[in-house]
Amino acid sequence: MNPTFVPSPLDDKLQIEAAVTKTATGNGASIDLGNGFAPGGLGMPACAVVNATAFDHTTGDETYSAVLQESDDNSSFSACGAAVSVTGTGVISIPGIVSKRYVRIAWTLAGTTPSITYTAWFSPLGYPIG
Repeated sequence: MNPTFVPSPLDDKLQIEAAVTKTATGNGASIDLGNGFAPGGLGMPACAVVNATAFDHTTGDETYSAVLQESDDNSSFSACGAAVSVTGTGVISIPGIVSKRYVRIAWTLAGTTPSITYTAWFSPLGYPIG
């Protein structure tokens, strides 16, 4: 897990994706934080918590990274945090500062045979520790 970000307990209502496999660069499903979502200021510290259960590194040239994105209209998204490299199975957090209604994870996969299977949740109560 990312050592500079600790997620809160996970809420099934905030599950972004359930047991999905990605084999190419692309965007995950988005979730709607609600019409009245307005954290104020610069936004709210949050993260996507990803539990990677399968990970292909067969040829050794596969790379995986993910970034938390946000949108006002569920159409035009932008990063709200830094990209995080995923290097194997297990739980990882993808932090960001969220100020918009919709959030999703954007993946960048590269190499000969990239493939990652994961489940992801949005964790609005995560907090930075560093």
